Amino acid sequence: MQFQLVNDDFDVHLPTTAPVEGNGNYPKERPKERRDGSSEIELGEFLTKDGEDGEIEMSVLQTKGCHRKGGLVVEGIEIRPKDGKEQCLYAGHINDGNLDVDFHTLTQTQSKGQDSPDFSTLPEGCIASIVSLTSPADVCRLASVSPNFKSVCDSNVVWALFLPLDCRQITSRSFSSLKELYFSLCDEPVLISDGTMSFSLDRHSGKKCIMLSARALSISWGDNPDYWSWYHMPSSRFAEVAELFHVWWFEIRGTISSCMLSPGTLYAAYLVFNYTKIFQGFDFPSVKVGVGFAGDEAGKLAPDGTAPKPAPANPALAPAQRALAELAPAKGNGNYPKERRDGWLEIELGEFLTKDGEDGEVEMSVMETKGAHWKSGLVVEGIEIRPKDGKEKCLYARRV
Repeated sequence: MQFQLVNDDFDVHLPTTAPVEGNGNYPKERPKERRDGSSEIELGEFLTKDGEDGEIEMSVLQTKGCHRKGGLVVEGIEIRPKDGKEQCLYAGHINDGNLDVDFHTLTQTQSKGQDSPDFSTLPEGCIASIVSLTSPADVCRLASVSPNFKSVCDSNVVWALFLPLDCRQITSRSFSSLKELYFSLCDEPVLISDGTMSFSLDRHSGKKCIMLSARALSISWGDNPDYWSWYHMPSSRFAEVAELFHVWWFEIRGTISSCMLSPGTLYAAYLVFNYTKIFQGFDFPSVKVGVGFAGDEAGKLAPDGTAPKPAPANPALAPAQRALAELAPAKGNGNYPKERRDGWLEIELGEFLTKDGEDGEVEMSVMETKGAHWKSGLVVEGIEIRPKDGKEKCLYARRV
């Protein structure tokens, strides 16, 4: 076998590469069994230096013997630090800032006492640095690996990284641990802006969720008691909801500054509402809904209710296409109302992307102004803005 560095050649002569019986203290040129079931043999070693770059070459040769060779399965060549102790091979790796660990294999092998990397020997600071690169959901799973892992995964050091920096300014809640505070903010939204908005966290990712109450929205004819009524409902998180008596011009708009949300996140906006016994007027016409950044005409309606031609815009700030939605109960795969776990209904208005270091006004709208007929029986709680990951994780129970 030959191992070659640039401008530095040397040979390692192997008596044989066949397996050797013994107590495991083989010479370096003998194969060793790895914990992943494969075998390995050392090709050589080298030292990297700060500020120096060079091409490292590795080779395995046997060309002089005039005989056939076979039965060897090659997986690859692994380069890893060498400290003299030949410490365990890792079960995971860091890739683009995300920890990719085979959690199932790790927990199963340790629980059954099988041979696996002994992560419990790692310093707590090292474990904390690793798990902080994952998600809150992953941290909860990693807590089952070992008592040492559980201690770190439950620590304030880790959970402080999942809480927003302005969390203490938003809530004055007192809890025994930051983990407890985190899940409290996931399950029990905090009222902000004099009770006209609510703040919560997405349980899976820790991203910010904001809900605008009906009072924080612009509702056409909303201040006229002949058309809309305002009162409290025990099932609502807000002091007031808006009930539609009857209008033919139906229009609801809302705005929010993107700096209130988590950067670098795909968000979706949802109208949260319910019906009364006199619900009518939404059965046939489709309601126009949309979300977009202010100043981007692609996501707005013209005064006559039609969508204007799209204008050039920053793709990262481009709103969802203007869409049609049905507020009436229906079955199918369209944009129909879905029942939430809190008992209310919701329908998606559109999605948008927040970017690091960029701030803008996000506009949301729900309107039906063309149909010359009366609409009534709709109760509006507000518009919720939350992260969207493509799976729509358990935020609703079923289709209506």
